[in-house]
Amino acid sequence: MPAFLDASVFVKFYFPEAGSEEIIRLIDGGEEVWLSELTGIEIAAALAKKVREQDLKQEHFPDLLGKISHDLATGRFGIVTIDDEVKGMAKNLLSTWALQHPLRTLDALQLASALKMRSQKPELEWEFYVSDRTLAAAAEGHGLVTCRVGIP
Repeated sequence: MPAFLDASVFVKFYFPEAGSEEIIRLIDGGEEVWLSELTGIEIAAALAKKVREQDLKQEHFPDLLGKISHDLATGRFGIVTIDDEVKGMAKNLLSTWALQHPLRTLDALQLASALKMRSQKPELEWEFYVSDRTLAAAAEGHGLVTCRVGIP
């Protein structure tokens, strides 16, 4: 079963936190894993925050970010490009769903990327892995099978 990982979950593969074991099993287990093109940028921001909050030593930051960048560039994961279709879907999410529910711009782009993959391969049952309650609710509201990692 293919999986789409939001950046909030993907970081758990490289940095130990609640839910890391589940994500390590998923990725190392050979499942087809897809990510948004934005994930590398979001991971850099998440790791920088961990440095500021002193959860990650600054001297470890370049090596960890380098390993992630290498893994993203070598084809280990499928990457959904932020093309006009994804941008249009994200704008639609922000113009409809976000009128009644909170949804951040980058989360709308992540969700749109997952929805694009589902539309391209509708015969497969996609799982959307997320560690953000708001994004999980939006994904569920759009019919995605959602796996909440490290959150209730």
